[in-house]
Amino acid sequence: MKKTAGLLFVVAVAIALTGCDAFFEMNLFEGFEKGGLVPDTATIEAMTVTDIENLAQSDSFYEELALEGNSGTKDTFITQLEGIIADPDSTPTEVQTAALIESNIYLMTTSASDATNNLVNYLTENSNPDYTTFDQTSITGFVDAIVPAEAMADPLVFTAMIEAYEASYNSLMIYGSMIEDPNADPAVDMAVPGEIAMNAMMCALVTAIDPVDPSQTTAEVLLLLLADDVANDPSVTFDTTMVEGNTALSNILIQAGLGTLLPQ
Repeated sequence: MKKTAGLLFVVAVAIALTGCDAFFEMNLFEGFEKGGLVPDTATIEAMTVTDIENLAQSDSFYEELALEGNSGTKDTFITQLEGIIADPDSTPTEVQTAALIESNIYLMTTSASDATNNLVNYLTENSNPDYTTFDQTSITGFVDAIVPAEAMADPLVFTAMIEAYEASYNSLMIYGSMIEDPNADPAVDMAVPGEIAMNAMMCALVTAIDPVDPSQTTAEVLLLLLADDVANDPSVTFDTTMVEGNTALSNILIQAGLGTLLPQ
């Protein structure tokens, strides 16, 4: 439990130290107004990135993809976006847009979006917590406040949340690596720098968790840590290269006005 919470504290402390009010003034995944119903497979396979972007600006788009029975449709969108990303004829802006939409699909069709928003809400309500004095009760309360109840109650939901962070990390690193000037406004119309930065930090920290036992997944070791079963406590390491010295992540943070957050 302490190990798991400690990784989240890295995010919490870092954001608290920045004094960045923008993080505390938003729900990371609200504000989309456009869009329509999810189309059929043949239509998706013929869509351009602009077509998908128009759909992806609607909450109902992600809600429908998250419905039981729509995993195939979700996979079709991911495949189409991956094709756009890999297409040598795609422009840098098209690649960035596709990567950002792909990240949103992973996060917003699982409990990951709720977990990230819960962290923002926690920091809003506890603006200056002293993390150095946290005891076991405080740590338990912190984790309970961040991890959505449905993920705590269902290992499958929890696993889907962690896997979404890991998959989204790859998408966001593509996005960040293609930022030519992080001090300029985003090239992608739908980009919200503060939202992207928070998601990227969460994705990087989850992906950096490295189980010592290669037969175990990140989700499996985190579930064991959350169970607080000392006898079966797994060994994990933290791959700091996922966070420190990560140019793509640094670009994302600079664009959000958080360039001093990570050591170079």
